[in-house]
Parts: sequence; C-alpha cells; structure tokens
Amino acid sequence: MPIKKFYIVGDGKVIDVGLRPSVVTIGLAYDLKVAARNLYTEKKVEVIVTRGTEEGIQQFWERVKREDIRAVRDEKAYTVTELEAYVGMEPDWAYYSSASLMEQIYKGVSIMTGVEQRMGGVKKRMNGIDKNLGVCNRRLHLFRIR
Repeated sequence: MPIKKFYIVGDGKVIDVGLRPSVVTIGLAYDLKVAARNLYTEKKVEVIVTRGTEEGIQQFWERVKREDIRAVRDEKAYTVTELEAYVGMEPDWAYYSSASLMEQIYKGVSIMTGVEQRMGGVKKRMNGIDKNLGVCNRRLHLFRIR
C-alpha cells in the first residue's frame, strides 16, 4: 500500500479552523486512512495518507487542493504542496484516531463551557428586559392584557 504525504500551508489560517477533522472526514469518502497534524511553528498542517489506491490518494489530494475544506473559512486561501512519498514509520492509526477524537471533544467542551458562562449574563439581561417591558407597557399601553 502506498503511503503519501503533503502539507497544507497557511497563506490564510490553517490551524484552529477545523482543517484536520475536515481532511480526515474527506479521506473517508475515498476509503483512505488519513492523519493530519499541526506544525505550529511552520504554520502548516502535515497530511499523511494511505490504504487506498494511488488513484484514490491522487483524487483526495486534488480535492483538498481544489476546495477550501476549512470549517471556519478565512479570506486568504491556503496552498497545498505536491504529493510525495512518505518516509518513516507508519503512523499508529488507532492511536492517532483516538487522540484526534479526544482533542476535538476537549475543544467542544471548552467552547460549550464558555457559551454556558456567557449565557448567565444573557439571562440576567433578559430578566431586566422583562421588567422594563412591563414598565413600558403600563406607561404606553403597548399591549392590552385582559
């Protein structure tokens, strides 16, 4: 089975925009195993792909190159390097998959915690609006309550 790699390089953002989960998900459509990791200092994502045929890997690479697959789009595009042979130990696909899943769950929990905290302030403001609306209604007779 061929193992190939390429890089997605950030003219625009490529880290913290949902690129890695998108790459892995699109790879499933081509029946591929895909591992993607952020290279923070270089502002790029390394993509390693295997399992399928050379043709399937080529089609997958062309799609990533052709379409903006980031979940959170940026005005600036990214670039995709040429497809090349991967040299090195084959990734532990099971470990990569579970670690990636846990990372995404952690990000989701962190976001939801922030939303929950912000909603407390919204609830207080809404209670204030209810009170003020009642005062306005009594003064201006906006709503007829029978």
